[in-house]
Order: sequence, then structure tokens, then C-alpha cells
Amino acid sequence: MPEAAAYDAVADAYDRLLPGLDAEHPRDLAMLEAFADAAAEEGGSVVDVGCGTGRVARWLGARGLPVLGIDPSPAMLAIARAAQPDADFAVGTATAIPAPTASAAEVLAWYSLIHVPPAELDAAAAELARIVHPGGVVLVAAQSGEGMRTIAGAYGTDATLTAWAYDAAALAAALEGAGLDVEATLDREPEGRERMPQAAVLARRRLR
Repeated sequence: MPEAAAYDAVADAYDRLLPGLDAEHPRDLAMLEAFADAAAEEGGSVVDVGCGTGRVARWLGARGLPVLGIDPSPAMLAIARAAQPDADFAVGTATAIPAPTASAAEVLAWYSLIHVPPAELDAAAAELARIVHPGGVVLVAAQSGEGMRTIAGAYGTDATLTAWAYDAAALAAALEGAGLDVEATLDREPEGRERMPQAAVLARRRLR
């Protein structure tokens, strides 16, 4: 997992630059709020796929939601565990999530699908849909657009990351193909220091 090694290298810098949700746009926060409200109604655990250093997992935990954080980077997970010892964290990827089928009340992939190439996007969506129980919600977000970009000097380090952009239509199509019903989408233009448009999709697993 070459991307995991790159994130191991940037873990400390990432945590310093993004310790919480202060950088989130108000419309993005609104999507997270809707997700958290749905999780509270459903009950059960939330799986945060690509949790990184756990900045969203901590926000969810502060709302009283039990969290399982999944990430391919052991260094990122070490920071997450230290900051949130009451949560569970495990090594995994968006296409291989170490959780039983239909075991999660809600599933979050907050800017983690950007590291899934287009050829694997449907498989990742199917894996998100697999672990959420019927009636549960899945929320995904990504920089919006098409194609791959290389991020040199990531987070002020010498590491290089690779990322793919997906607009809301592409994310929605993948989730619908995995058997989820899309309930809300967000496509917005970049603001502040953002260099790209942003996209998010909220979807629910069908009861049957």
C-alpha cells in the first residue's frame, strides 16, 4: 500500500495542520451534521473509513456515537488511538474494510475515496454498502472533478500523494450501483484556500 507509507510520513504534519473540523466549510459541516443525526436515530456504531488521525472520529465521539476508525496508515492510527482511547481503530482500506456485513449503523468516507482509482470506485462503494445495515446511511465526500493529480510536498513534508477527483454525480452513481438510495448531494465551488470544487453524497441502504 504505497499510499499508506506516504501517509505514515505526513501523519504528524497532518495532525498539526488539521486537528479538528475548523477548516470544514459550513455546507460540508451541514452534511456531517445530517449524517450524525441519522446515526443517532439509528443507534449502533459508525465506521469512519479512511479516518486518518481521527479528526472526524473525535467529533462523532463527542456526540456520543461509538466509532470504528479504519485507515491504511499505522502512523495515522497511532495518533487517532492516542487522542480517542475509547474508540476502536483498525488497519484497512475502502475496498477491504475489516468489519462484518451489515454491522454498522452508518458509514463515513470523508475525503478518503480520493485515494481509490476509478477502476476500483464501484468496488469501494460496494464495500461501504456491505458493512452498513439496512436503513443505515453512508456519507462520502471528495474534491470534485475528473482525473488524477499528484500532490508533491504534501502537508509541508517531502512526501508525494496521489489523488483522484470525483464529482457528486460519479459518487452517486457508484453508491446507487451498490444498492443505496441517494438522499442528498452537494457540489460547490472552491472557497478560501480550496483549489478545487467539492462534492458530497448522502445515501441510505435499502431495507430490502
